Amino acid sequence: MSDLYHLIYKSEAKKPLDACELTELAKLARFKNFIYQLSGLLIYSEQRFFQVLEGKLSSIELIYQKIEEDDRHENIVLLTKEPIASRTFWRWNMGLTIIDDDSDIKQQLVNYMQSNINLAAANKNDAGFILEAFSRETFQNYIQ
Repeated sequence: MSDLYHLIYKSEAKKPLDACELTELAKLARFKNFIYQLSGLLIYSEQRFFQVLEGKLSSIELIYQKIEEDDRHENIVLLTKEPIASRTFWRWNMGLTIIDDDSDIKQQLVNYMQSNINLAAANKNDAGFILEAFSRETFQNYIQ
């Protein structure tokens, strides 16, 4: 069995974060993920986070424990943790996508998903659909 896993969770930021704060958060995550050989994606929309972590199970579990202890967010919900054959976000130690009402990506996601993106209500099936969307080059162009 492969030791390559992905873990997907959602949470709520305790306060709204602007683009500068999110960029700094992503920089710190990139540094830590580089050390632990993790890749992934962080999506932020309407004060909610959706994050994918990819890598060795032991590293993912260690980082996820630290995420759970981080007091910048709450209502953390693990959507899935399962083995994967290969990484989807291998190009990024931590990619960042900010989705706001006037962003091009929001409309493209709505068109792709044929419904409005709602991270608050996201479940395991939605997580898979969002993951599938961002595995496509069209959406990867929006990852910083």
